[in-house]
Amino acid sequence: MAIPGLRCFFVLSGSLLSRPWLIALRDGPGLMPGIKNYYIARILRVLPLYYVFVLFAALMSGNWPAAAEAFAFGYVGFEIFPYSVIWWTLSTEVQFYLLLPIAFYGWAMGKWLRLLLGASLLLWLFCYLRFVILDNPAIADNFFLSKSLFARLPAFLLGIGACWVHLRCEHWHSAAADSPRARVGALALALTTLMLLGLVLQSAALMTDRVAELNWHIHHSLEAALWAVLLLILLLGKPLGAAALLNRPMAIIGKLSYSIYLNHVPILFFLIYPVRESLGQAQYLDSAWVYAIPLVALLASTLLAYATYRLIELPFLNMKHRLPVLAAKQ
Repeated sequence: MAIPGLRCFFVLSGSLLSRPWLIALRDGPGLMPGIKNYYIARILRVLPLYYVFVLFAALMSGNWPAAAEAFAFGYVGFEIFPYSVIWWTLSTEVQFYLLLPIAFYGWAMGKWLRLLLGASLLLWLFCYLRFVILDNPAIADNFFLSKSLFARLPAFLLGIGACWVHLRCEHWHSAAADSPRARVGALALALTTLMLLGLVLQSAALMTDRVAELNWHIHHSLEAALWAVLLLILLLGKPLGAAALLNRPMAIIGKLSYSIYLNHVPILFFLIYPVRESLGQAQYLDSAWVYAIPLVALLASTLLAYATYRLIELPFLNMKHRLPVLAAKQ
């Protein structure tokens, strides 16, 4: 199943999680995050809500073997449909969480480890080009070659690259950048990027699910690159009208986004499927339900996300925020 905007999820993860490590490399080893508390923070952020959803899905479906694999962040696709459709993305995220601090600490420790990391990256690139880009589409059925960190690393690297560019340029300021002409130009760039993103997503949406899965690698890196460009435009370009995206309501949606991400597929399914079955596929697509149900689903998903954020996420986030950040404080 193709998931529009998934690359944005990976790009943002690469950008946000790499930021403290990139700052430490820029400003000094004393700012290096502590690995122990980094991992504890990731556990507190990701596991509680995810495990609640997995447990609920197991109780509803009775498929405890698949749930046990999901608990260990193994690859679970449609085994507990519709709950488990997007769980594989968290498996990929966790792989990134595990490797990120190791890579940055290795880079900070000296020339030989940097050479080793560089050689590892070149080896990954060779294998990626050989087995993902140039191989036949059968890779879509192979988790390692289509959905693991090995396959999805370009999006994370683009996010890291976008963060590096932002850190390099964030202190640069010019009165010309704040001028109406510059802000209109930034808006034009943002709209152009959004238009290109729309074309990429439309091309995937017009495919059947199976064809989109077989050809995911064609639009994967392109979409991720466009999300990275859009992120930089919003952060550095001060485009006219950026307040429509950078405001308190959107910040609240951002806080709820993890729960929305986990709950939206089953909510959509259980709202759409009964209506579509009663009307028939063709009549459903011609009815007002095709527009009304996604709006109802969005409202239901947001309300449920607010409840799970307050009851499940927030207590653990408060524990996470009390953790020391820097290695020197551990």
